[in-house]
Amino acid sequence: MILKLFDRYKYHIWTVSFVLFLFAPTVLYPVLRYRLDTTDYEKRAKAPRPSVSVTELSVFPEAFNSYYSDHLPFRNELIGINSRIDYYIFRDSPNDRVVFGDDGWLFYTGEAIDTSTGKSMLSEEELKEIGSNLQNASDYFSKLGIEFLVFIAPNKETVYRDKLPTYYTVYSDINVGKQLADYLKANTDINVVWPYDEIMKARDEYYTYCHLDTHWNNVGSYIGACEAAGALGTPMQPLNELTVTPVTYSRGDLSDMMHLILKNSDTDYAISGYEDEGYPVEQFYGEFIEFHNASGDDRTVVMRRDSYGIRLSRFLSGQFKDMYVMTSDSPMDTINMFGADVFIYEIVERNATDIRINLPDR
Repeated sequence: MILKLFDRYKYHIWTVSFVLFLFAPTVLYPVLRYRLDTTDYEKRAKAPRPSVSVTELSVFPEAFNSYYSDHLPFRNELIGINSRIDYYIFRDSPNDRVVFGDDGWLFYTGEAIDTSTGKSMLSEEELKEIGSNLQNASDYFSKLGIEFLVFIAPNKETVYRDKLPTYYTVYSDINVGKQLADYLKANTDINVVWPYDEIMKARDEYYTYCHLDTHWNNVGSYIGACEAAGALGTPMQPLNELTVTPVTYSRGDLSDMMHLILKNSDTDYAISGYEDEGYPVEQFYGEFIEFHNASGDDRTVVMRRDSYGIRLSRFLSGQFKDMYVMTSDSPMDTINMFGADVFIYEIVERNATDIRINLPDR
């Protein structure tokens, strides 16, 4: 009886089932969304809802398609399924901004690799312009009695160049970070820190950057902090005198971009033994961080940072009583607000062409 009914109405049943399957996600998503992963892993502006008007009618279908694709119900879950198929079955990156290197290393494409392999080098004109801008800043700070330090963090792709996919050509033994550091040391009187050599020494014993992330880990950033502290005359304890304990992780910004969780595929380290009773209290206000320490050097430090400077400042701040850390978008008047004795300009190698200090009025 049931089979006969099914055979009689099978086309109706298939039609209704298809319609339900098509619209069920839209109906269920508002109910289930708070139990789902809605994190924005792509970190880009989503397509806005298009307006319906006679003048824009010709572009409405494409605009609506972009909007719906960016706001699709269960979007992260669907992308995650597709990413796992690409990664585990086809061994292909589901995101064209991420490439697979050797031994489980992930790398960010574009400028990061180009500046590390020598494909994208600074021209003589660019070096002169950057050097002139930084020297003007150094002279400005010197007149105010403020020490000036330029800190260039090496790319992950520079330190682990040997783990890049073999189809990337190495154009030069010199990378942009070394090129710029050498130029500044030879042509200006700026205090420049390029911690590449010390990081490479530590690489023999530890990972110094994250497998699944674009950034350095605690070991890499601690060594960077040691180099910066030494350049400012406040030496830190060397890493070999501390307790370094490996900790495994399963995700980073690169694996997130692929919507993948790669269980225990990354290694960071818990570092202990350098703290004292006055180790700084951190206050984090969005993008602005301040550290206050009961002991340490009396000089007040202001740092302008990019994403590499977060970990760097957390280690370096233990050397000073007061440290204030701002992003590149923060107004330079911050120097005036906190009465800086030291100004650190930190930038990662891949952003070297963006070096620019717009000095505050004072």
